[in-house]
Amino acid sequence: MSGTESSLQGADALLSFTVENTLSYRDETTLSLAATRPAAKDARRDLALAGRKYPVEVLPAAGLFGANASGKSAILQAMDDMRKAVLTSFHNRSALSSIYQPFALDPQSCERPSSYAVDIVINGLRWQYGFEIQGQQVLQEYAFYFPKGSQSLVFSRDGEDLSFGVPLQFSDGRILKKRLKKDALLLSTSGTTRAIFLLPLFHWFENNLLYAGYHNFGLRLQQTASILQDKGMKEQVLALIRLADLGITDIKRVEPDPDMADRLTKALHILEDEEDHFNIDHGENLFLDDIRLEHQGNTISAELEPAYESTGTMIWISMIIPVLDVLDRGALLLVDDLNANLHPDLATVLINLFQDPATNPYCAQLVFNSYDLTILDRHPSRMERDSRLGRDQIWFTEKDNQGVTTLHSLAEYGTRKNEVPYISYLKGRYGGLPVLDLTEIDIALDFERSS
Repeated sequence: MSGTESSLQGADALLSFTVENTLSYRDETTLSLAATRPAAKDARRDLALAGRKYPVEVLPAAGLFGANASGKSAILQAMDDMRKAVLTSFHNRSALSSIYQPFALDPQSCERPSSYAVDIVINGLRWQYGFEIQGQQVLQEYAFYFPKGSQSLVFSRDGEDLSFGVPLQFSDGRILKKRLKKDALLLSTSGTTRAIFLLPLFHWFENNLLYAGYHNFGLRLQQTASILQDKGMKEQVLALIRLADLGITDIKRVEPDPDMADRLTKALHILEDEEDHFNIDHGENLFLDDIRLEHQGNTISAELEPAYESTGTMIWISMIIPVLDVLDRGALLLVDDLNANLHPDLATVLINLFQDPATNPYCAQLVFNSYDLTILDRHPSRMERDSRLGRDQIWFTEKDNQGVTTLHSLAEYGTRKNEVPYISYLKGRYGGLPVLDLTEIDIALDFERSS
């Protein structure tokens, strides 16, 4: 690439996320979405950066694989916890203590702070932001940007001591300093003071970092229901439902009775007050809709409630709106346990929506975890091109005998050109496999053992 003529202009992207001493990640650990030499050629996205002649190469997807309880979900939870801290710590005094979960199997780690950091691109401008917390207190916090290609200070914080770079040296900086609280992030404070220069960074956490997990499965279903009023969006939803070959011919929105709607509205406000992670951005009608799914028989059709559908069907439907949303805006979607109750072909289709530039023109990104590496070697018949994950998009989590999770990329291993990753994985070449002690079965099933 000789310049930025063919690069994506004004895009947003995650370059890396780094965490230390939280959950099972005792040591500093980085998940990178910056493309490396082994990157699949078609998967790379060239993003133009302010102050740089050459673009940065970014990956649209990354998958984390490993045994159960190896730390796959923990890295996604840590990213979501960082988001919660930014969005809620100014208003909620317990926000930081609720996410402070240091590595619990080491007495020294229990007394150490936890740190979080992101390296991101926002509207073509690179930012680095991070913080260190312990209990309810912010120990360190910083933000840098790269307007001319080199690092420039926005602010740096050591406890309650603040240093400001040029962008915040005047009124915004003085306001932020007056409102500084030891149990709130300065970036969280900036979302309230509306410090102009920091708003793009605050809004990235607010709008560009979406998490799809078990805790918000119902909300995502209701979000799908609420969007069905838009005929264009409904047609997009139906297209992805038909693609999945679920036997569904139509999806409809049903309103509850007025008394139930009133009760659900009140419940919504209670949840908004009590749940730090609750997001009301999509309007108060989020809980007030229901859906019916139409199936066509030989002579008649029937509308079924979600309770009569398979779990896999409802998980796929719940994923549609978040996926369409991030693809449309070039945002980041975190998906916990992608393969849970979902056919591997559907999981592969979802990954390919992000991998293929034709369906992902704005560099939306997908970070997911799964224990099923076979999804990386499937070729759904509907996909015209092979857009499997490259070696630097495949990550493995492994927990050692001290309970410490390590994260490493397949790109760190020398692989043969025609090597099938999931076969090598099953042979234990990359680690991440459970160590099963089959003698425990005898103990568990020894019903004749005397008590």
